[in-house]
Amino acid sequence: MSADAAAPPVHETSSSAGPAPAPDPGNPAVLGVPCAVIGVASLGLFLFGYAPNGSAGAVVPLFLALGVGLFIAGRWAIGAGVAPLGGIFGVFGGFFWSFALLYTGFVNDWFGTHPTSMTETASAAALTDTFSVFTLAWAVGGVVLVLATLRLPLAVWLVLLFSELVFVFVFLAFITGTFADGGILRVLAGVSCVGAVLAGGWVFYVAMSSSTGGPEISLGPALVG
Repeated sequence: MSADAAAPPVHETSSSAGPAPAPDPGNPAVLGVPCAVIGVASLGLFLFGYAPNGSAGAVVPLFLALGVGLFIAGRWAIGAGVAPLGGIFGVFGGFFWSFALLYTGFVNDWFGTHPTSMTETASAAALTDTFSVFTLAWAVGGVVLVLATLRLPLAVWLVLLFSELVFVFVFLAFITGTFADGGILRVLAGVSCVGAVLAGGWVFYVAMSSSTGGPEISLGPALVG
């Protein structure tokens, strides 16, 4: 027997083999969507006047915590190559944090808009001016976001549409002087929160179901192909 026959076979690795597939980055919607839904639900409770002596105080820490989750989900989405979703999560996180800072700053007069020497009438006017500017700015940005996302699935787009209506109705309630009285405009803003929560809840269910091995479920057709 020759030495060559006794030698173990040599298995050559093909140089044409491609690189190993990248790991699945997962679905950032399983984090970002529930953060947005919980935040909008708490805002809706506030707008409906549920527990009026404590609901606003509960919204602030919720918004801060959920905003962190949204920023993490936004970074996750961008890293996974889903930039539009990352942008949406970043916008929601920005709103949550800006509202929490504005509300806390107004109550504690961090920005000089609500000094303790103000009369009750002047304080009410300062509240209206401050929050009407805030909601109008977000309403303008929301219009652009809603128009720019017409190619997204219908359920996702409805979350954005109802969220935009919240800003519109709250702004109108402030400039008409009916926000504090819980008028129809404030109620409509709360109803819009319910619409956003229902649509967002469906998006979260679909995302979590598919991420845990469930069948693919449609989020609805896009309005623009």
